[in-house]
Amino acid sequence: MGRYCHALQVTGTPGFRAPEIMDVGWSKAADTYAYGVIAWQLLTGGKPIIYDREWRMHVPNPDLMRVDRAGGVEEVPRALADLVWDCGAYYPKDRPSMREVCS
Repeated sequence: MGRYCHALQVTGTPGFRAPEIMDVGWSKAADTYAYGVIAWQLLTGGKPIIYDREWRMHVPNPDLMRVDRAGGVEEVPRALADLVWDCGAYYPKDRPSMREVCS
């Protein structure tokens, strides 16, 4: 039986792990995705991907474009929000390279 069983090893933190990790593995584009999630948290104080207990899956946070600063709510600057959002694109080909992000 042992020769027919394979262990499935999942790496990465749910919510930070790029969607393609299970199919094609890690890549620079997967790192860009994780960067986008972290950058969004730094900008907004919230998670762009949250766990929906009813559906038992990670889904986009419905309050993506709001940020709370010192009790007031402000919009994230549009150009910055677009850049970070592009980093978290579902398809790797739609994500910018980190060289593009830093320029």
